[in-house]
Amino acid sequence: MRKITVLAAIVLAIAAGANAQMSLPTDKIESELVAKYGEAQRARAHRGLQQVAEFWRPADGDAAAFDPYAHFADDMFADKLAFTVLLNFPLTTLQQRLTEGDHWTRRQWAEAKLALTFAHRIPADVNQAVSKA
Repeated sequence: MRKITVLAAIVLAIAAGANAQMSLPTDKIESELVAKYGEAQRARAHRGLQQVAEFWRPADGDAAAFDPYAHFADDMFADKLAFTVLLNFPLTTLQQRLTEGDHWTRRQWAEAKLALTFAHRIPADVNQAVSKA
């Protein structure tokens, strides 16, 4: 029984260390979001920030430099999802969208927009640097 208690204590200590939260400047970020999107969005911003803060760990990096989209394209290319999109949906030019778009269905517009997401492969470190600037 003593071995199980010691093992349980070790597991709990490791879990507590792994779950150590990083202090996020949620009040500051919430104020910025409310200034940008209005008082009506305060509760939504507060809830979302609290949820993020609950799961944010030091290994997740600097919260001030957080950009949820910085690694999106890299991740999608790494998972091959971007290649699947490009294999199945056309990359369109602005000229094509302007001249032909009036006759497109909602689905064609969705396909064009999805493919456009992967029209450029910008490295995550470049996206991160842009978001910090």
